[in-house]
Amino acid sequence: MPADPGPDGLPKLSDWLTVEQLQERYREYYPSINSIRWALRVNRPHLLKREALAPVGRRKLIHPERFEAAVIDAGIAAAGNEAEAA
Repeated sequence: MPADPGPDGLPKLSDWLTVEQLQERYREYYPSINSIRWALRVNRPHLLKREALAPVGRRKLIHPERFEAAVIDAGIAAAGNEAEAA
């Protein structure tokens, strides 16, 4: 269950994960740190659209629920592209 948003409607800083924490959470889908970094790179347009990425200092933070939505968006878009090509 997502935490309550902050006063401005944005997720609290404590709701965001580092790349390493994100990989640990989704280890079943991204078994290595390189695989999660690849997913962040190739899905960047969808992640930005969903406001799932936030650079904080020298770290890249990712909101897990928004990450999930962005990855689903990317999968749906890819499936649509494959159907059009067939």
